Amino acid sequence: MNKKTVTIIAVIVIAAVAVAAGYAVYNNGRERTTSAPTDTSVTQITEATSVTTSAATETTAESTTQTTTSTTVKAADTSFLKKGYYYLYDKDAYTCCVFKFNGKSGVDIVMFDRVNIVDEDPQYFKGSAQYTVKGDTVVINKLPEIVGDSSITLKVKDNKLYSGKTALEKHDDIKISYAVKHFGA
Repeated sequence: MNKKTVTIIAVIVIAAVAVAAGYAVYNNGRERTTSAPTDTSVTQITEATSVTTSAATETTAESTTQTTTSTTVKAADTSFLKKGYYYLYDKDAYTCCVFKFNGKSGVDIVMFDRVNIVDEDPQYFKGSAQYTVKGDTVVINKLPEIVGDSSITLKVKDNKLYSGKTALEKHDDIKISYAVKHFGA
């Protein structure tokens, strides 16, 4: 072989090696022909994610527990509501609402007003509404229009119902005579 041919082959081989080396450096980390490094990398990422998720879950659980504990309101015993009739008097309006609570969130209402209290007329209004209990508060809503309010809020204390600071009278039956006695008519 002549010297010129050997030189050309050497230049081609050196150029090929240089191009291959340059290509390897340029593509470092982009192409992997083995799966071992990729699996290791994925495992490490998964472990790191698991640790982070666990820490976040513990923090969330602690926060939720603390919030729930501090805002929990002890529910009052309202089983006594279903026994008897509760009389709510309004001296300014000269009316008496009587409530009979049932076990299905319903309230039967009887309304005595100035006409039947003064004249002792046996005719009176009957209707119904709904109630909810939250802690020591009983809210009667969806009241009939004749009552004059859209809702009435009562408090439970010592097995009694209160409207403001006044306890509602409790009786075993509905009688107009209770309202007559109350108003002194």
